[in-house]
Amino acid sequence: MLSFVLMLACVGFAFTSCGDDDDDEPEVSSSIVGKWMTEKQAGAYGTITFRKNGTFSMGVYVPEEMMMNSEFVKEAFEKTKPKIEGTYSTEGDKIHITATKYVVGEMDLTKYLKVPTQTATYSVSKDKKTLKINMKDYYSGASETQVYTRM
Repeated sequence: MLSFVLMLACVGFAFTSCGDDDDDEPEVSSSIVGKWMTEKQAGAYGTITFRKNGTFSMGVYVPEEMMMNSEFVKEAFEKTKPKIEGTYSTEGDKIHITATKYVVGEMDLTKYLKVPTQTATYSVSKDKKTLKINMKDYYSGASETQVYTRM
C-alpha cells in the first residue's frame, strides 16, 4: 500500500510543475472547481481539489473500512499522507498547473523535485460529474488520460 501511495503521489506530480509566480488573478473555469476522485487503485483513491481562487491540492483518500481492516494500511497512510499543492489556470480547454508544495510524510520534497510547467487539455462532462485530463507523462512522453469523478 505504501508503494501505491508513493506511486499515486508521483503520478500526480507528473503533471504538476514549478514556475514563475504571478500576482494576477488566474483565469479558472467554474466547471473544474470542486473535489474530484480517481478510480479506485489498490483500495485507495487519488483526489484533486480545484478552488475558485486558482489553487489546487492533490492527495489520497483511503476509505474508512480499509483503515479499520488493516493496521498496516492505517499506519502507512497516517505516516505518509502525500500532498501536492499549487496553482492552476485554464484557457479554453487547456489547464496550466504549477506545484508550489510537495510533501510526503514530514518531508517537504518541493525543492528536490523540479518539473517544468505542465500544460494539459481537459474536459468536463455535460452533467459535470466527470473530469478528464489529457497530458503527456513528463518522464516518458507518453500520452495518458486521467479520469476523475466529482465527489
